[in-house]
Amino acid sequence: MENQIKRLATEAGQLYDSKLWNEALDLYLLLDSLRPDDPEYQFRLGVIYYHSIDKAKCLPYFLQAVENGKSDPGLDFYLARAYHFNLDFNRAIEFYEKALKVDESVSGIAREQRQEIEKHIEDCKLAARYTRNPLLTPITNIGEPVNSSYPEYVPLITATEDMMIFTSRRPNTTGKRIDQHGLYMED
Repeated sequence: MENQIKRLATEAGQLYDSKLWNEALDLYLLLDSLRPDDPEYQFRLGVIYYHSIDKAKCLPYFLQAVENGKSDPGLDFYLARAYHFNLDFNRAIEFYEKALKVDESVSGIAREQRQEIEKHIEDCKLAARYTRNPLLTPITNIGEPVNSSYPEYVPLITATEDMMIFTSRRPNTTGKRIDQHGLYMED
């Protein structure tokens, strides 16, 4: 059994290092079920979900990793993003601020990354304000050919209100290519 776990861990590690998140996910889930207290498997599952379409799922894995003793210079940033994905804006701000305080020589936080974190803090403050005072805006599915069973998002309406432009991930995209999450590329 121990040799099988080592082989699985090696294969999963290679996929993880190659950033083949979808392929690594199943192996790390299996490893986590075999070793539920291993903080490295939990951390890596958090990172995998962080890079997936199901980003909110990363939070419990990062929390378990910390609970089981994981330390990593980037962990505060990952926790901040995880709380942000889960709409816990106050906790996100707390961890963004921790990430900013980590010694730059240890964390490798560059000036651009600091600016990115500061922007995320501002986004959280704004999101918290909007969730306290929501503006109800109806969203209507207008059916084919605009809406489909595929992801469509970021709709924009021109100033003259005669055209709507949006992002779509449908099979008939220009390149007909699929990304690492198994979704069609954006058009």
